[in-house]
Amino acid sequence: MVFSAFIHRLGLTEEPGSVPCINRNDIRQVALLDGEGGTYDKHTLYFGYADQLAGATVLPAQCVLAKNGGMLNDAPGSDVLLISQPQLFSAFNRALALVRSLEDSDSVYKELVDRTMETQSLEAFMNAAAAKVGNSLILLDMSFQVLAHSTIYQINDPYWSENVRRGYCSYDFIAAVMEM
Repeated sequence: MVFSAFIHRLGLTEEPGSVPCINRNDIRQVALLDGEGGTYDKHTLYFGYADQLAGATVLPAQCVLAKNGGMLNDAPGSDVLLISQPQLFSAFNRALALVRSLEDSDSVYKELVDRTMETQSLEAFMNAAAAKVGNSLILLDMSFQVLAHSTIYQINDPYWSENVRRGYCSYDFIAAVMEM
């Protein structure tokens, strides 16, 4: 997720002096500025105080800084959001939770793709996906043909069971679903 989308998801309010977004790098992790400077990972969103980077010749590719009197140099090539000091720690905690949730969804997607490539079986994919959501799944095409269904959970709904047995959804069933 790029900087502007990430900041939008966090719901942060911008202070005057923020640098316009360039949005070049996908944010994959967050970190606190430790004051040691040096090199910064371009896929990390850094959090800290503005005076930690005051006078720095190199800024992180993207950072969220609490205004505390420090003046930043021009930040070419960087996305910098200035926020109020009271927002800093809660913003970092929300960003960390967001990164973790994105990692979880990426790992589920990767696992499902790996399972499909490994087995070359749509049924194995459906069972892996059903195990992740904890419920039976049925895959339909645009014409309501049943392409596949999971087998690790019983389909409890008699209408869905009948559609799976038949291999397609009946007109009456489709009409009833469309009315919902």
